[in-house]
Amino acid sequence: MRGKPQRLPQPATASHRIARHLGVGLVALLSLGPACKPKRPASSTGAATPIPAQGGWRHGPLYCLHLAESAPDGDRCGDEPAALFNLPDQPPGVHGFALDEEGTAAQREQTADACCYRAYAPMKGRPLRDEAGAARVAPLARMASGGHPEGDAWAEDGALEHAAVAELHRVALALLALGAPPHLVADCLAAAREEVGHASLAFDTARALGVHRRPAGLDLHTVVPATSRRALVADSLADGCIGECLGAAELFLAAALTPDPLLRARLARMGREEQRHAELAYAIVAWSLASASTEERPELLALVADQATSVDHALVEARGTALAAAATTRAGRLDATSRRQATRDALALAVRPALHALLVPYSTGPYSAGPYSAAPYSAAPYSAAPYSAASAGTSTASSASSRAAQA
Repeated sequence: MRGKPQRLPQPATASHRIARHLGVGLVALLSLGPACKPKRPASSTGAATPIPAQGGWRHGPLYCLHLAESAPDGDRCGDEPAALFNLPDQPPGVHGFALDEEGTAAQREQTADACCYRAYAPMKGRPLRDEAGAARVAPLARMASGGHPEGDAWAEDGALEHAAVAELHRVALALLALGAPPHLVADCLAAAREEVGHASLAFDTARALGVHRRPAGLDLHTVVPATSRRALVADSLADGCIGECLGAAELFLAAALTPDPLLRARLARMGREEQRHAELAYAIVAWSLASASTEERPELLALVADQATSVDHALVEARGTALAAAATTRAGRLDATSRRQATRDALALAVRPALHALLVPYSTGPYSAGPYSAAPYSAAPYSAAPYSAASAGTSTASSASSRAAQA
C-alpha cells in the first residue's frame, strides 16, 4: 500500500514567517540602539602561534589547523571547522572563515596536513556575481578633486548599489530559467528599480559632500545567470538573506542617529526597501526548497544549515559582552564600531531566526535528523538573550518585538 505523500510547505507561508522574523528582529535592533561593544583583539605579530591543546596555529593572516581537526571524518579540509574559533588573535567584530587553498598549499610545504583559512566579515548589500562567484563592482572615476571622507564612503556605496541593479536582473533571469512564479520575477525587477534610486541617492549625497565620482563601465564578460537551484540558493543566502539584511540594519541605525530630517527620511526609506529585498531573497530560497526534487532538496537544506552554523560561530564571541554607551554618525555614516555592532545585532536578532524559519518546515519527517533539525538553531548560547539582558533597554526591545509580532 502506498503511503500518504508528504505535503510540502507552501512558499507563501514560509515567506510570511521569514518576513515576520526579519521585521521583529530589525525593530528590536532599532530599539536596542548600539549593540555589544567588541572585545579588544589581541595584538597580532603575524608570527605563527602554536596551540598544543588544539594543534592550531596562526601564520600571518592565515588561521591553520591540522587535517584531523579540520575534518575528523574526511580526507579534505572542512569548510569552516568550529576549532578555528578557538584559535587566539581572532579578528574584531563578527566574522567567519573561508578555506584558502593557496595558503594551504604553501603551509603544506612545512606541515603536510595543514588546512589554512582566512577570516572575512559578512558583506552588506548584493554585489554582482561573475561566473566564478567573485563580486564585481564598476570602478569609480573621480570627476574632481577634494571632498570629505564621508563623501568617498557614499560614492563607494553608490558603486555597490549600481552593481546590485545588474545582479537583481541576473537573479530574475535565473528565476525565469528555473520556472519560478511570476511574482518572484516581478519583485526582482521592482527591487532593481529601487536599487537605481539607492545608487542615485548615494552619488548625490557624495556630491553634496564635495566628492564627484561616478561608476565607469561594469565588466559583464564573465557574468552569466545561475542555471541551477544550488547556485541560486547559495547566492541568495549570502547576498540577499544576509547582505541585504545587514545593509538594512545599518541604514535603520544611521537614520535613528542622523539629525538632518531630510537625510534621516531618505536613510529610513532605503532601509525599508533593503529589508524588502532581504525578504525577497528568503522567499526565493523558500520557493527553491519547496519546488526542489527529493534528490536535490537535501543539498539545498545543507546550504541553509551551513549558513546558519556560520552565523552561530560568528556570534559566539558576542556572548556576555556589554552594550556600548553610544553610537555616532556623520553625514549619515556610522563609525566603524557602530557598523560592527549593527552587523552583530542584525545577525542575532534578524538573520539567525529567519534562517531557522527556512529549516522549520523540514524539521520533521525525513529531514528531522542531522543538520536539518531545528534544534541546533534554537539553543540558548546563540539566542538574542545576551544582547537584551545586558541592556537597560531590554523591556523596550521586548515590547517593540511584541508589537511587531502582533502586527
